[in-house]
Amino acid sequence: MSFSSNIPGLQNQLDISVEFPDSLPDLVTSLQDVYQGIASTVNTKEGGLYVPIEKLTSAQYFTPGNPQLNRAVYRMVVDFGALPNSGVKSVPHNIVGWNSDFRLTREFGAATDPILNKSLPLPNVGIKLENDATNVTVTTTANFSNYTDSTIVIEFTKAL
Repeated sequence: MSFSSNIPGLQNQLDISVEFPDSLPDLVTSLQDVYQGIASTVNTKEGGLYVPIEKLTSAQYFTPGNPQLNRAVYRMVVDFGALPNSGVKSVPHNIVGWNSDFRLTREFGAATDPILNKSLPLPNVGIKLENDATNVTVTTTANFSNYTDSTIVIEFTKAL
């Protein structure tokens, strides 16, 4: 079996062309190798579901200080609505089981001003994101209330 290049494997991509041998024993081995490559590539991709329910993210694992200890990473998407006008706004995040084992791994978002067709990433200059066991909180130091459509993604681990 020959592959077009080694670059796809290094970039966690599938090969776009594969030449299979003519002999049956070599073909079986070749097909097993191709399947193993496909399974490895698919199983190490990050899941792309951003839904407003707590969801285990596919192929994201957090290894805090110990590569032998893999903790599953969960994702929660919060429809935050309008950003506040120089103030603080809290919205329930609905994360179940927030306790001392909870560990934030990543938090990000975006907000859109539909009238001026502008958007900005969250957090940002003058916009701070925080969480507690119940809510996600946005604090602004200026009027961002024109940004009426905002979404915040919280990624976290729960159990040790």
